[in-house]
Parts: sequence; structure tokens; C-alpha cells
Amino acid sequence: MQPSNAINVQYQQYIKSYKDSLSQKMGMDRVTCDKYVRAQQTIELLKRTQPELNALIPKSSSGPDMSQNPCIQAIKVACESTRACEQDTRNLLDKAQGLHNEQGVFEEMLLKVHKNLLDKQTVIDMFNNIYDKHFE
Repeated sequence: MQPSNAINVQYQQYIKSYKDSLSQKMGMDRVTCDKYVRAQQTIELLKRTQPELNALIPKSSSGPDMSQNPCIQAIKVACESTRACEQDTRNLLDKAQGLHNEQGVFEEMLLKVHKNLLDKQTVIDMFNNIYDKHFE
């Protein structure tokens, strides 16, 4: 056996291992693409606004109005609840950001407390007032 054959065998094993791994990953990519294609209609539905969703609810001239169906009504309530929660979350984040913006002022005041230029209780009271104001 020639010395280069020993090295070539090892490289061929690496290449085979790499090809097998690549083939497996390509298969996983195909599965992911298939899942995306199957879910695309649902994804498009999730992107729609409330008026667009309302327009999709079938209205039958020969039967009852489907928009009054209890299931449809429950979905509408859930959508409104989700929007209210999103708005509450945005408001809370805005308030937290405002409080974070005030942090520099408090750091400055705490430095003055450390230098005995300001009373510690005054700083605590100011912080509590601003905190309460932000989260009323």
C-alpha cells in the first residue's frame, strides 16, 4: 500500500461523510419548504387586518348570517382581546422606557448623595414619585 493511498482513503471517508450530511440537510430543507408551501395560505390569513377578516366571513342570502355564529363571535372577541393586550404591552413598554430615560437623573442624584450634597431620602422620594407617575 502506498502512503498516499492511506491518506486518500481517509479523505474519501471525509467526503462520503460530508456528502451524507449534505444530503440529509437538503432533505430537511425540502421538508421545510414543503411545510412553508402548505402553510402559506394560513400565513397570508394571519397577515390580514380585522376589516379584511370580517369581509371574508361568508354572508348567505338563503341562510342565517354567519357573522352572528357563536364561533365567529368568539374569534372576533379573541381578536379584540389580543389587540387590547398588544396595546397594553406597548403602553407598558413606553412607560418602562420613560422610566429608563429618567435613570440618568437618578444616577446623578445618587452621586450627589455620595458626595453629601443631597439627602438620600429626597432622592428616594423623587424616584418613588416618578415611578408611581409612570405606572399609574
